[in-house]
Amino acid sequence: MMNAELLAEMELVRHPWSSLRVIQGAAEAIPTALRSLFSARSPSEIQTAYWRIENQVVVQGQLFESAVATTQVLMASLVDAKRPMPVRIGILELLFQLTSGESHQSEVDRGNGNLGEQCRAAAREGLWLLYRELVEGEAAAAREVLEVIERTPDRLVMLDKLATEA
Repeated sequence: MMNAELLAEMELVRHPWSSLRVIQGAAEAIPTALRSLFSARSPSEIQTAYWRIENQVVVQGQLFESAVATTQVLMASLVDAKRPMPVRIGILELLFQLTSGESHQSEVDRGNGNLGEQCRAAAREGLWLLYRELVEGEAAAAREVLEVIERTPDRLVMLDKLATEA
């Protein structure tokens, strides 16, 4: 059986980071920042890696071209349920920033005006990973992402109802 950590790495290496944009230039440093986040063992390591992504790929809700690839890698990383909870919280917080964002004006000018919807669509591809987090992991952070991307909000209502009845 394949190690779950390999799935995020597989998703990471399939993207042409050197040709994807961040706020200032190419996204070449993003793979290293993502790997640092995934392997972080302390709160300070998580924070350092988080901000190397958050201040580059998404800045104050404004998305750059590398946002879609970053979303796909973050979703693949959720397959590994053994990741420490603080790391998963960092992943989910980044997903919230990416799925809540919209294209920066410079991206709109380049014809990439729908990066926000592309990030939401990429996150929807792993919808059930987010529901697993909601039920078995970091519920509050997962709920924030689900509230942004879920196209069938009655699922969240139903889950709340079932949880109350249990």
